[in-house]
Amino acid sequence: MPRPPSVQIKAGKFLVDYFGKHSDAGPIGVKSLAVQAGVSYQTMWEAVRRCKEQGMLRGGYRVSAADGKEQVENPPLIAAPMVRLKSRLIDDLLSGAITRGRNLHSVKELTARYATSPKTLRRALLAVESQGLIVRQGRHYSGLDHAATGRLSIVVLACPGGEGEGFALQQLEREFLTNFEAACGNAGVYLLLIGLGRGSDPGEFCDALGAPLASMPAGQNIAGYLYLLHGPETFDDTIMRRLTGTRKPVAVLDGAGIFPRDNRAYDTPRVRIFAASASEQPGQRIAAHLLSRGHRHAAYISPFHADPWSRMRCEGARKAFALAGEKFSLSIFAAECSIKDSQFRDEGRRRSKGHAIERAIGEWNAQIPECFHPEMNEVLRRLCGGFMWGEVRATLEPMLDKASNDRRITAWIMANDPAARIALQYCQRKSIPVPGRIAIIGFDDVDESRDLRISSYNFNLGAVATAIVHYLLHPQSGHWRKRRIVEIKGRIVERSTT
Repeated sequence: MPRPPSVQIKAGKFLVDYFGKHSDAGPIGVKSLAVQAGVSYQTMWEAVRRCKEQGMLRGGYRVSAADGKEQVENPPLIAAPMVRLKSRLIDDLLSGAITRGRNLHSVKELTARYATSPKTLRRALLAVESQGLIVRQGRHYSGLDHAATGRLSIVVLACPGGEGEGFALQQLEREFLTNFEAACGNAGVYLLLIGLGRGSDPGEFCDALGAPLASMPAGQNIAGYLYLLHGPETFDDTIMRRLTGTRKPVAVLDGAGIFPRDNRAYDTPRVRIFAASASEQPGQRIAAHLLSRGHRHAAYISPFHADPWSRMRCEGARKAFALAGEKFSLSIFAAECSIKDSQFRDEGRRRSKGHAIERAIGEWNAQIPECFHPEMNEVLRRLCGGFMWGEVRATLEPMLDKASNDRRITAWIMANDPAARIALQYCQRKSIPVPGRIAIIGFDDVDESRDLRISSYNFNLGAVATAIVHYLLHPQSGHWRKRRIVEIKGRIVERSTT
């Protein structure tokens, strides 16, 4: 039975008061804290663990105040063990951390993994089963139950890129679709990919090979729809209204931070927004990671600050440094440009002698139909990429000069991994030791970052794909009822640049 909330509040407030007055004191035992607070050892241990999760304390059985963290006045109540375990089980199920194929680990293995009793584990498993995340088969459980015995399909709607780009998905979106296809296969459903035409009628559709479709697929065999947003030009209000009118569950993957979340027209029980890479959470986690590594002053550097996703990442990092106290700071060096801004592409073309790139793009576009055709556009992206990023480098370097001249700054948070690559090359050219003098970290964790050993934030797209599939198959699950905007936690991949 959980302890009374008043006892938990008493233990939490005692820790805040004690370490607020003795922030420079050495480690103290949890048992000693419990005696001084007049609570049981178990109650104090739970309060200490909660404070550790918030970054207020550090240590094992002897704890001390964490460096660079402000204490909160009213720490939240500590949930009962079964409630905490249920939450951890759901997170690990959706991320695939505790499944073997379609089966869960044994009860003995799960008990050891979560350091809990078999009774508490069984209660948590029953609660998770009631939400449709697992199904019992005899004495064992399997993960992600099917929605029905019949074969269903999930429709993915994707819009073309900017003018003259054909259907050009960025690397993150292509990686997500690969994970999403695997998640659909694990759940036993088909994946139907639909490209939205670029014509005057927003209702134009074509399949993955460019063949025109008369209308959007619908019917009893359609489990739900996923609307893939990767830029401002990919959102269409008409399409969104048509999706909500189907009375099927609709998931929106907002990878650019442009979905109108305040619009009450889309605030329906059948619409969920999955913010994979466009939220404040990644910036907050990177900033907390740098603070834990002893960086007191850092810089956020972005050549794409006109894009909402860049501003969100910056705001998350700014808030984390602001909460750390007056002795910590985040400097911002940003250019109000968009990653899709024509100035990068046009300037790159202008710099190419003889306009060879112009002719190549013209010839290529003449052969590409205006539809979903990722293979052709991948070749075009490689053809133009060197020129575009050359102009991005020219935009970034003045900001990098300013950041490197500030001797207080010891870490650079770059807006994305390509910008982090340019920053690493800049430091190598200027003989700036990395990470000795400057630590560099980016976002996206693309293949190039793995090759160059650049630290980055991985958005855990496999978990995002699994969560979306589960929502579309089980929209009535209690796990989704009060979650209109869903953010799946990513992870920081630390390599040689931090």
